[in-house]
Amino acid sequence: MVPAADHHQEVCGSDELSALSNVESDGNSTLVLRLREPDPRLLAKLTTRIGIVYNQRENIDYAKQASGSGPFTVSQWQSGKQLTLSRNDHYWGSKSKAKTVTVNFAADTTELAKALNNGQIDAAVALDQSAADAVKDDGIVKKQGVSNRKVVLAFSNNTQSILSDKRFRQAVRYLIDKNAMTEALGGGTVMTGPLSPLDDGYQKTDETFGHDIGKGNDLIKYFRFRVSRRPLTFVYPKEYGSQIGEQVKQTMYAEPAYSDVSVSMVDDATWSKTVTQDRQYDFTIYETDGEDDLDLLMDSNSYIGFVSTDSQNAWSKALKSFSSDDYAKNFQSFIGTLDDDSPVDWICTRKPISAYRSNITGVPVNMTYTQLPLADMTTTD
Repeated sequence: MVPAADHHQEVCGSDELSALSNVESDGNSTLVLRLREPDPRLLAKLTTRIGIVYNQRENIDYAKQASGSGPFTVSQWQSGKQLTLSRNDHYWGSKSKAKTVTVNFAADTTELAKALNNGQIDAAVALDQSAADAVKDDGIVKKQGVSNRKVVLAFSNNTQSILSDKRFRQAVRYLIDKNAMTEALGGGTVMTGPLSPLDDGYQKTDETFGHDIGKGNDLIKYFRFRVSRRPLTFVYPKEYGSQIGEQVKQTMYAEPAYSDVSVSMVDDATWSKTVTQDRQYDFTIYETDGEDDLDLLMDSNSYIGFVSTDSQNAWSKALKSFSSDDYAKNFQSFIGTLDDDSPVDWICTRKPISAYRSNITGVPVNMTYTQLPLADMTTTD
């Protein structure tokens, strides 16, 4: 067997295991990991796909084929369309309750709702509130779960943007009504800072930049004449709808900001080119799971373009921690510094909704954006 670190060509993100210097077995039940430098996040990383242990004897193309030891085998796969799983009768644990489970992929949650209403599928997961409302109630069970999927309002920290100024970013965070924005996004749990309740290191504290028009206005008055030089641009994927753009536009146009916002709702390809490649934006929206966006934010070469000596030093200190206690303390210090620097505004976490026919049991509800345990799913018929 070989760890994902040695399969970096096949596994996205395996470069995050760069602290590993050697991996070797010590008997039949012990794996020894040796590090060239501290990595307090190593165990968390190994719980993701980059911690997969591959069978060296399997000579297959992992982009087209599958090999594993879980409760299912892959019997059919159409890229981007459908995946058929069959019970693995040789599985060492509890066998899957269903003989086969077919997973269909949809372009959006609206398409999933239509497929459920039309009888094409038996269950749909990771629905937002609007899609769940579109599912007919007749014979359908709906359950809301939890997740650490975050919706983030990102600011361009490029020096060409007024949002490169920390005080202006802080002002915007005060002015944005996150409750209204969360409702427009289809519902969720409003966030009070960089971490969600399900993230490692989360501590419940008072929100630093809660909706406070007075504080926002006090900060933004300094920029009144500078902002009027050009409209700000808000570029985001059209899947979020027009209400989000209108909210930001109205927020920034109110006194004393008096700033015009040019709103562009675009397809994913255009968003990627305009925002991540050309970096022609002031505001945008992205979604991320857990702490995945911390590396993005702390990379000054990313499309966010965030540069802060204070945050960078705090981040570096946390990553060089030699013990879990030191890491916890240093990580909290970093989160506080990052929150104050305000490279983005963390709006809400998604609440995924699962909808399924009443004769189906074992449908996953929680964390369905990133995990889909299907072994308990079956029909009572």
